[in-house]
Amino acid sequence: MSDREYPALALAENHSLEVEPGGSALVLKQGESAIMRIVLTPCGPELVFDAPNLAIRNSGSLTFEGQDIHLRARGHLNQEVGGNLRQRVGGSQAVEVREDATLSAQAISAEARTGSMALRANDDLALNGLRILHNVPTQAELKAQYAKVKTFGDLMSCPAFDPKSPRRLDWGQPIPNEDELWNS
Repeated sequence: MSDREYPALALAENHSLEVEPGGSALVLKQGESAIMRIVLTPCGPELVFDAPNLAIRNSGSLTFEGQDIHLRARGHLNQEVGGNLRQRVGGSQAVEVREDATLSAQAISAEARTGSMALRANDDLALNGLRILHNVPTQAELKAQYAKVKTFGDLMSCPAFDPKSPRRLDWGQPIPNEDELWNS
């Protein structure tokens, strides 16, 4: 391709579309300012925006896919999801926060499937709850254990056989009163 100038294509609202000399980039300008460039590089095209705001909207699905994807914000990054959020990680996950971190939900579960779990604090570690339960079976686990009971000895070997002992609640259920717990 020669280095000759390609004529600019005039667009609405004082915008124009130009091809850089040599054809290495397609430039969208507003007045004299380049607000978008498609730069052809040996690694593939780069889409570069220089505008105060950029919105990408689609009425259907929107997919970003690549070998590696990087999001970097010099200020804040906000995520808003109207439905569920599911993250699936094939390797390890590391979350590093310079200041404070907060996680809040109706109920939270953390499980180490094949290894140990460690909670560490440089200062105090506080566990606050209505009840702090340790190795307490769920209602479903207790019912399964009680279904296997044939003798008084079997009953005595069941953990937490006393009806007044603590029980873990099923996920997503409101906290029932004591009478509802054993009559269900």
